[in-house]
Amino acid sequence: MSSNATIYVGFWTNYSKGAVLGPTLTLSNRDGAILIGVLAVFIQIQNNVSSNSFESFETSTSWESYTKASAEASPSNSSLKMDSGLLDTQQDLAINSNKEDRIQLRRTGTCSPITTIGYSRNGTGGISFGNDRYEGYNMINFTAFFYGPSQLNWTEEAGISESILQNATYIYTSYRDVAGVFYDGNKSLYDLSCQAADVGSNSGSFFPMSALSVPNSTLTLVFVSFNGRFTQPSEDLWIPVYIPGRYSTFTIQNGSRTNEIPNSSGYITDNEISVMACLEQYQVCNPSKKAEVACTPLQTLSRLIQHKTGELSTVIKSDRQLLLAKTLLSLLAQSRLASLLSSFTSPLLLDSLEAGGSSLPPAPNQWILEMNNLFTIGLANFQHQLMEFVTGPPAQYALYLTPNQAANNSALKWLCSSQIIQRADYSNFCTLSIGLIFGVGVLITIISLCLDAVVGWVRLRYRSGRWRQRAWWTEGTLQLQRKAFEGMGIDDWEFGEVGIGCLLRRRERSLAR
Repeated sequence: MSSNATIYVGFWTNYSKGAVLGPTLTLSNRDGAILIGVLAVFIQIQNNVSSNSFESFETSTSWESYTKASAEASPSNSSLKMDSGLLDTQQDLAINSNKEDRIQLRRTGTCSPITTIGYSRNGTGGISFGNDRYEGYNMINFTAFFYGPSQLNWTEEAGISESILQNATYIYTSYRDVAGVFYDGNKSLYDLSCQAADVGSNSGSFFPMSALSVPNSTLTLVFVSFNGRFTQPSEDLWIPVYIPGRYSTFTIQNGSRTNEIPNSSGYITDNEISVMACLEQYQVCNPSKKAEVACTPLQTLSRLIQHKTGELSTVIKSDRQLLLAKTLLSLLAQSRLASLLSSFTSPLLLDSLEAGGSSLPPAPNQWILEMNNLFTIGLANFQHQLMEFVTGPPAQYALYLTPNQAANNSALKWLCSSQIIQRADYSNFCTLSIGLIFGVGVLITIISLCLDAVVGWVRLRYRSGRWRQRAWWTEGTLQLQRKAFEGMGIDDWEFGEVGIGCLLRRRERSLAR
């Protein structure tokens, strides 16, 4: 986030807390400490003026967002369903706005390992490497997968000229074996790649076959292979490990193998390459009561972004809602599964389990852990992207942006000035709490100062307790003195008709001795 983001200081309304608790005062930590000191001094003055004690109110904490992705695995079809629920721009994304300007977003995902039997083909072909060590035409092994024809030209992309492979969705080659230790030493043992497409459109890298085509969804195929050995077998559905074998363990140092231990026992994956299929869908809802249609159907992002011809036009009405929807949907596009897998060097949790050519086995539900992790990372990245959009990137990247974009766009200016963020150098105070402290304190002070005069006037007006009050004025000092003597153990008193205590003579003589 930009370090020079402008923080609004002063009074504002947090609409998520309503009209009563919503008014908030934001101050820097320095000014906030002064306000707390003033409140503390004021409360102490009230304690001195009156006999009542006050308890200070805690300041309101900044907003927090908790995004929970529900997940359930069905034993019957081995599928994992993930749903973010409706993410409210006010409650979850902290864009401060009235209900008429808010929108709600929903992201869903369904993932399942799919078979490669009948959809793959192994072979050997030629490829021209750009690496200086392997320049020229080389023979290489490959595995091609056929889940729908690709939009790529594999002759240009992979250098493989077999005509039948032009309909392949993805081609995996044994480049690691050709490149050798100098290549493997700087990479994870896992090779990960993905192909994504919007079903029913030309958007994407391939055209899904009918068995995988779910209307109005984005299909992502994740291909993973492991170039090593596992220490134990695993029953994970995505990366099953059953086949025993013997291999050598080693450590890479400066491009060469060290500490090599030959003929160690281990296990390899059942499939050279395993495939995971995931369907992603998105939804936009309008929480305003004025909306005729509450939510769009679950759709792909590309269709929702098309405001004029897409489903979004039936739900969104105001300019602010439209700006919110288009902005958030474009940020969600950078948090899709395919975008995440291409952005991270090691996106799998399994990467932390491998070293020196071997790895601990995957958990029996490793595929669920991996997909849940990627889904959660996508939501976190979406929230981070929103912060970067509002505050701007760090200063070194400012030259790549168009300055003052919000100057002529009222909706964009509203969005950039409505984002609530957490900052350790600023403090929030509930205006209602401050008002109650000062208001009640002043009221009690006025009552304390006027209480004696009011009670005296009431007694004079209704002639109530006038003689008792005059007796106290007359005898008050004597009664206090008697109490002091009683505290010293002198308690031999006798009282006359008017209630004034006197010591017995015998007691006085004994004291005189």
